[in-house]
Amino acid sequence: MNILIVSQYFWPENFKINDLAEALDGIDHNVTVLTGLPNYPEGKIYKGYQWRVSKEKYKNINIIRIPIIPRGNASNIRLFLNYLSFAVLATIISPFIIKGKIDKIFIYGGSPLTKAIPAIVLKKIKKAPIFLWILDLWPESVFVNNRIKSKIIFILIRVMTRFIYRNSDYILLQSQAMIEPVIANGGDQDKLVYFPSWAEDQFLDTVKDYSDKPKIDLLPDGFYITFAGNIGEGQDIETIVDAADELKHETAIHWLILGFGSKYDWLLDNIKSRKLDNIHVMGKRPLESMPMYFEFSDILLASLKKKEIYALTLPGKVQSYMASAKPIIAMIDGESSRIINESKSGISVESESKEGLIRAVKEMKAMTSSDLEKMGKNGRNYYLNHFQLKTSLEKLDGLFKDSSNVSS
Repeated sequence: MNILIVSQYFWPENFKINDLAEALDGIDHNVTVLTGLPNYPEGKIYKGYQWRVSKEKYKNINIIRIPIIPRGNASNIRLFLNYLSFAVLATIISPFIIKGKIDKIFIYGGSPLTKAIPAIVLKKIKKAPIFLWILDLWPESVFVNNRIKSKIIFILIRVMTRFIYRNSDYILLQSQAMIEPVIANGGDQDKLVYFPSWAEDQFLDTVKDYSDKPKIDLLPDGFYITFAGNIGEGQDIETIVDAADELKHETAIHWLILGFGSKYDWLLDNIKSRKLDNIHVMGKRPLESMPMYFEFSDILLASLKKKEIYALTLPGKVQSYMASAKPIIAMIDGESSRIINESKSGISVESESKEGLIRAVKEMKAMTSSDLEKMGKNGRNYYLNHFQLKTSLEKLDGLFKDSSNVSS
């Protein structure tokens, strides 16, 4: 089949859609990706790319790049221009540059959902069904951190979301907890399919990349709690820093922070002002290095703020942590908490609970190495049974085949 993937983000940016595109190509589909110029997360167009329509190859995947306004500092206006530029330019340009037959259109539905607009236009032209993978709930995710408060904008985004759901033939949900909110926003229950995310293969393998080992060798000995991923408004880095501050006299306990985001400067400023020698910040590290950092760590930490929308989601890092066979502390309500408890892969505490986080850290530090190892193995087994890319790929390929006669 000829598969068109519409995603504002793609290689060399690090997103799950990269794995899925490769996997679809690996089972003999012809894959084309309509995407923007790479600029995530730093907000600057990557070196080597120019502001123009371009084509390139990634392995055997055809890539069509649309010029977009980069995210910049991720302020409201820059994000608005970033989202709008891809939606508008891709809608105008793509019908003229995507030639030939398209059998299926797959939309990578992390924010922004506006990327679905050019896909819907192409659906009408190519007579191909749309598969929309929902990772972030709109319109709720746009307003979750109170960055936008206008009721008019909320209504407009809700109308757009309903339009996108109506024009999607299949709506794939990364969390079962998303079913009711999607239906409430106009999604047809008959279109909904549970389609969870997965971890990259390297998290299941023996560590192969030790290029960052010199950085680890400089760290003091101790019991390490590692947070990896986006350091943004939603990740509640504030509570982590508060917990580290309270535990700074427990000299054996250390916190390792890997990643980048809008709260990165805040993090560095607070470490300096509070004199927190127990927090070690490595910044954004290559994906290939992450298994080594996880292997080094004693505990892996996932956190989100106390928002209803976050309770409905399962952060991708949870699957990566599980695949790594390391015990987990999840300072997250809802779906993530349910999965950690069900899998017996760690301890879940209430979102934004400094006391709960401190209690969990102390409890796990007091455990034997065999108890921690058992938690890690529980997480790995749960991952293998529920979240492998192979399983999701088989499900998606089956949906592609079943949709052959869907009216567009």
